[in-house]
Amino acid sequence: MRCRTISTVRIVAYITSALCITAVWIVSISLYPKLPARIPLHFDLSGVPDSFGPPSFANWFLLPVIATLLTLFLMGISALIPWLLRRAPGIVNIPRKEELLALPADAQGRAIEPLTWMMTIISIVLTLLFIQILHATERIANNAWETLPSWPMYVMIPSIFGIILWGHIAVRRRITIETTIQLVMNSPAR
Repeated sequence: MRCRTISTVRIVAYITSALCITAVWIVSISLYPKLPARIPLHFDLSGVPDSFGPPSFANWFLLPVIATLLTLFLMGISALIPWLLRRAPGIVNIPRKEELLALPADAQGRAIEPLTWMMTIISIVLTLLFIQILHATERIANNAWETLPSWPMYVMIPSIFGIILWGHIAVRRRITIETTIQLVMNSPAR
């Protein structure tokens, strides 16, 4: 029977994700008492509120719930990929999959570690975006601001695409490195 261990990368990723989710809940809970009787529920593309409602539990805490579910989903996918590579490799879309599948399980784990980081960083960026939206919603509801600032969207959404590109390149590079290591280890001594 094989003993499975969780890599340090995964432990750090899970702890970081848990801290981010804790932060979004702390922000939402701390801002909740400051809300007036009417809060913005939706914003148009220019950041102007176009729908208002009461600060009910569902209206205010929907964003933290979505952030929590997205983080659990992303961390779940990153945890599920090694299992899927062993059980159903056809449904995993990874660059250079044939080379990856030819590697031993421990080398496969090292090769796909960038995916864990990618999912974690995307989770952090989305959580920061949700915190910013919560903060801005409270500021608008209390008439301190008129519109939702647009710069976070222009910074964070493109950064997600950059993170995905980085993850793709990093996995390709790790597969090449692990394949080279295996070739050197399995080559006859000179």
